[in-house]
Amino acid sequence: MGGAINKDVYADHNGHRVYFCCGACKREFKKDPSTYLKKLEELGETPEPI
Repeated sequence: MGGAINKDVYADHNGHRVYFCCGACKREFKKDPSTYLKKLEELGETPEPI
């Protein structure tokens, strides 16, 4: 987490779309979504509703 967002790399989770900088971050998200979602919340970011 921390690279520039690539809108072509994303995962849909609980009605929201989460974008990533690379496939590696997407794979890590899929292993433990709650860790990533907590980090986004701490940064004041909200995943895009789909």
